[in-house]
Amino acid sequence: MIQAPAHSPAAAVEGLYVYCVVQGGDHRLFGPIGLDGQVVHTLGRGELRAVVHNCPAQPYQSRDPQAVEAWVLAHQNVVRAAGTAFGAVLPMAFDMIVRPGPGGGADETLEAWLNEKHEHLARLLAKVAGKAEFGVQVLWDRPVVAAKLLHDDPQLHALQDRAHVQPKG
Repeated sequence: MIQAPAHSPAAAVEGLYVYCVVQGGDHRLFGPIGLDGQVVHTLGRGELRAVVHNCPAQPYQSRDPQAVEAWVLAHQNVVRAAGTAFGAVLPMAFDMIVRPGPGGGADETLEAWLNEKHEHLARLLAKVAGKAEFGVQVLWDRPVVAAKLLHDDPQLHALQDRAHVQPKG
């Protein structure tokens, strides 16, 4: 568990780091696969469960980019493990932490949220069931691509030639 500084009042307040929401009635213990090796488990009653670990009720922060990168990768790995175990998952943004509320601890706050949003979350889980998400990133060197397009397309080449001989304005 990450430790808040001893002088911080948040150090005594237990929160829950939420990775994702899944559908499945059984409690699951994933083991120490979370951020900083935290023990990850499911929490909730009924068919909806959140995949969580216990933590201080404060954001994960670091000036070390490698630490932040490790946290983000661990977050994604937990979501992936939950997907393998349960099928469909609704991933949460990095650093989603549930704090205790007026009605009880973080557990009760999270369970109340799952109950309140049950219909909506169940509908979203049904919508993503059997699907996968992929990110595609295209990096290109604009001058190189533009030169290639001009070389390969006679119409573009003619437009460029006309643009060079036209008066400005």
